Amino acid sequence: MSHQPAALFPSAYLPPWVASEDHFVDTNKMVDDYHPGVTIEPPPTPTPTIVEQATARAASQGGSLTEAEMVAVLYSAGWPEELHSQALAVSYCESRWSPYAVGDGGRSLGLFQMQWSGAGWRGWFIPAGEDEAMAHDPVVNARTAWWAYQRSGWAPWSCAR
Repeated sequence: MSHQPAALFPSAYLPPWVASEDHFVDTNKMVDDYHPGVTIEPPPTPTPTIVEQATARAASQGGSLTEAEMVAVLYSAGWPEELHSQALAVSYCESRWSPYAVGDGGRSLGLFQMQWSGAGWRGWFIPAGEDEAMAHDPVVNARTAWWAYQRSGWAPWSCAR
């Protein structure tokens, strides 16, 4: 018989949430030998991530993100690490890392100063599949910027020229 993934034969594997009463697992025994076992409680709800904390702080207090927060935003938005230093430089030049920055007479919004449909054309958010109402959310703005970068390189940003 060929090897089958654990999911097809779960009784042959000890699920991570079940342990023996003495919390020692003999790998030579089957799960059924330990049944019913002791259920280990799942960990508590994770604490907010650095991005969630930064977003909440900026929403309530205004201000700019730190470099560490911006790096976390770039990772969350899907920017590849090899582009982080230039993305950090461009976004700092565009907004001073302020998620609530507004430029170009109200046509450009957020960290990367992405144009929205009120700019006189359909803007970047709608084609990127993002909600324009979330333009000031750091990850949404950075994700839209990543989408724009993939199509146009650094051309949309005057700070990159």
